Amino acid sequence: MPFYHPVFGGLFLIRVGPAGIPLAMKGKGYREALEYCRRIGLDALEVQYVRGVKMNRDVALKLKDYSKEFDVKLSCHAPYFINLCGDKTTIKKSQQRIVETCKIGSLYNAELAVVHPAYYGKHSREEANKMVIKAINEIADECPIPIGIETMGRQSQVGPIEDVLKIVRETGQKIVVDWAHIHARCAGCLKTKEDFIRILNLIESELGSNALKNLHQHFT
Repeated sequence: MPFYHPVFGGLFLIRVGPAGIPLAMKGKGYREALEYCRRIGLDALEVQYVRGVKMNRDVALKLKDYSKEFDVKLSCHAPYFINLCGDKTTIKKSQQRIVETCKIGSLYNAELAVVHPAYYGKHSREEANKMVIKAINEIADECPIPIGIETMGRQSQVGPIEDVLKIVRETGQKIVVDWAHIHARCAGCLKTKEDFIRILNLIESELGSNALKNLHQHFT
């Protein structure tokens, strides 16, 4: 959907779609799901691996064909049980899950792999950020698609937008803006158009204007 942005100027192509197979297609396959998305005017879909990466190569390659057939852009979401601030074993397993997600996603040209990075646990905010940056940099070369670091809503999670921007800058990965998470974390601060523009301006100032031209966002 082409869209002229009155604040930042220029023509933007905005793609909108669900996370996972739509409820109306429950029990159906990805071809039916992507055809349904196109039929109701949606042109994106986030493939969910929140309980583990269980898709095989053949299914992923078919998904690539379906994506082209219906012009539905794909992304993917890594498992929820990732904690790059855990003990050594937890970090290693978390890294493996991220790499697995990126590799399977690359087979159907996923735009990026969305990741919930970590919980603070016993670590300070600064320590946690350093641990996440280190863990991501260690696996960056193994990941054929970008890792999308998502803004998180709970105070126990690594993920206020300022820290996500820092992690993205120092790893060369991408930001995933979850507006509901930001709203929750800042105790309901997103109330006006100006509040949203402030977040977008912050992203542009930290990551450059190109970050806004290809910005992955969640709205619920």
